[in-house]
Amino acid sequence: MNAVQCPRCRKATPPGARCSWCRAPLVAPNKARRTDPETAHKGAEISNAGRGKLDQEILRALEERGDKGFTTHECALEIDRKHNNISGRFVHLERAGLIHRTGFTRPSQVPPDEYTGVKCIVWYFGRRQPRQESLL
Repeated sequence: MNAVQCPRCRKATPPGARCSWCRAPLVAPNKARRTDPETAHKGAEISNAGRGKLDQEILRALEERGDKGFTTHECALEIDRKHNNISGRFVHLERAGLIHRTGFTRPSQVPPDEYTGVKCIVWYFGRRQPRQESLL
């Protein structure tokens, strides 16, 4: 049985729904349906092989960024990847409870000196904190 690295505590853990150390959710692998052609099965296998490293890079960058967060464009520039290679990973990481969005947006600037005017979601490392209700 191959061990996977937990994105939260970074310890080796058996593959499954949650880390056996910190109980953090692990990201589910890409799958192909039984009825899909062989090319779909091979594609799922290939995408799963490199995905763990990419997820680790994204999580590490978001964790280091702290309260500032990243848009997908900013993160792509930070980890030296193409935007279209990483943008799809953010929703999967959010579903796993490893990152969150709070509703803040920032204007996109890609390449760094070029303003596109598109508002982009700002992503943050970790679970969303519950809203603090006023006691008054």
